[in-house]
Amino acid sequence: MSLIVSNFAMTSQTRYNPSMKLSLLYEILAHSVTSIKRYNHLLLLKNKTIVLYFFFWMGLMSIAQGIHAGVFFVPKFFSELTGQIDTLVANYPDDLFFKWDGNSIITSSYETLEVPYPDGFDPTEYYLPAHFFYFTSSEVENPQEEFGTYFMVATPTQFHMQEENTTWSTTPYSEMLTDMPSTTLTVEGVRALGELWHETAGSLQKYAQVAVGMLVSAGTLFNTIVVLLIRTILIFMVVKFLVRIKTTYKKTLKLAALFTVPATIVQTLVIYLYGSDFYGVSGLTFWILFVLYIWFGKVTIKHIKTKRN
Repeated sequence: MSLIVSNFAMTSQTRYNPSMKLSLLYEILAHSVTSIKRYNHLLLLKNKTIVLYFFFWMGLMSIAQGIHAGVFFVPKFFSELTGQIDTLVANYPDDLFFKWDGNSIITSSYETLEVPYPDGFDPTEYYLPAHFFYFTSSEVENPQEEFGTYFMVATPTQFHMQEENTTWSTTPYSEMLTDMPSTTLTVEGVRALGELWHETAGSLQKYAQVAVGMLVSAGTLFNTIVVLLIRTILIFMVVKFLVRIKTTYKKTLKLAALFTVPATIVQTLVIYLYGSDFYGVSGLTFWILFVLYIWFGKVTIKHIKTKRN
């Protein structure tokens, strides 16, 4: 018995030099986006070929997303941060000072002090409380009851920060500032810190671009692998128990990997066009490919008898 498949599926089982390997990886991608029925032929490829194909394209897309974060996001972040620092320095009250005496923070005549989010920042987009920071000269026993709408609350001796599920973390300044000697921050000190920021922001941004790019690249690849394994389990359950198609987890993983590549390419394009894939276009692409495969791609691969000489 011989299996009738496309010339592409048959020739992919042979050995290639590096240039032919790259051609093969591109050809697999081209077949995966031109016809949903070709996925049956792609599933005939060896496991190591699919693994190489997956990590090649995922590696490129992860690097591309890391470059985007380093080139576009980091400079934007530093620009906005510099603007906020300049605003803070320009509007810092002349009579406001903070004194650290080794045990507590003492202010001038300010009993309370509220700091809002930067202009244009939407806390609901990041699931943050409505208000940013609040300082009170009195101690707080239960920050959730008194300041549930604030992200951070400071008292003379403790720093409170609201985390997920409205839980709060509390850290005494004696732990945070254990190595800092007694000092006083005045308006002159704030202006000096602003000048120091402008002197060092350029070099800090370059280091941040490299670090963020590497972290985003590694994080994207890791997240893609984890999501792939989870999606494979879901697909396997649907195909095995709902659609009643005979398959194995390994074959399902190969199919999910094939779907993941074009979905991640779409995600990368969306990130470059709009800054982020906030609405989950890549996930939508993945599941559309899966639904189309179930509807149209599960075709029968014919077998014919071969003539023997």
